[in-house]
Amino acid sequence: MHYQPGETQAPKVVARGAGEVAQKIIETGNAYQIPVVEDEWMTKVLYPLQPGDLIPEKLYTPVAKLLAYIYLFKKKTQNLSQQKSTTTEISFEQQRTELLET
Repeated sequence: MHYQPGETQAPKVVARGAGEVAQKIIETGNAYQIPVVEDEWMTKVLYPLQPGDLIPEKLYTPVAKLLAYIYLFKKKTQNLSQQKSTTTEISFEQQRTELLET
């Protein structure tokens, strides 16, 4: 998913996949230090969308919460940028409360 205020009308799907394709997407994200968030519900509702599709308006709130979580995660990890990280894979449900409390 990609969203840049002023650049896109709404967040849009940039990639999707299952199995080996999903693994390749995760590996590519990790290589470019793009946060990978695991969220089963979000996956189910977004999977029918194709790359290039804009997120439907009815999903703006949950997607906004996800993007806010990623923003907080990136901000928090910027302070640790001197340390090497082997993965940026995180569990949205398990860690969002901790990040929002800090």
